[in-house]
Amino acid sequence: MLSTLVITSTTAFADSIDSGVYINLNAGVGVQLSSENISEGLASSINVGYNFNHYLAMDVGFNSIGGLGLSGISGSKIYALSAKGSLPLGEVFYLYGRLGLGYENFSYTSYTNIWNNTNEYNTTVTLIAAGASFQLGKHFELHLEDSFFSPLNSQPPATTSNMLQLGVQYNF
Repeated sequence: MLSTLVITSTTAFADSIDSGVYINLNAGVGVQLSSENISEGLASSINVGYNFNHYLAMDVGFNSIGGLGLSGISGSKIYALSAKGSLPLGEVFYLYGRLGLGYENFSYTSYTNIWNNTNEYNTTVTLIAAGASFQLGKHFELHLEDSFFSPLNSQPPATTSNMLQLGVQYNF
């Protein structure tokens, strides 16, 4: 009797969470700013996460910005872990925010009159993001997100990155 009660309540709780695991793919534009340069390019990301309930999730992601400039930042790769809070505004639309930490690797080229010097840099970054999502049924949703990455240290050439992306999410 007790085991039936535990199994039933566990199943009901799992059903109330909806999907649990999700994956999303995003693409858009990205801008990176340093003390010496501005670089723009295609931004893309992939995130895998878990919805604990309708209001809280955790995800891990890979973010990329390809620099298109002839000098300065020539691209960035960011691996991030974040907590996601959601505010449902009806049955199919909700606003959300993400906070997290990440590890960034980027290339930076400084030009002088005599030679070019390209170096790879690694830094820890904070992630702050805000977005809106529209559910297209139980498994799919579209979302628009603005993500901001800022370095925890200010050693040159510290860069900040901003990505505006449109994406699709699949909830398993």
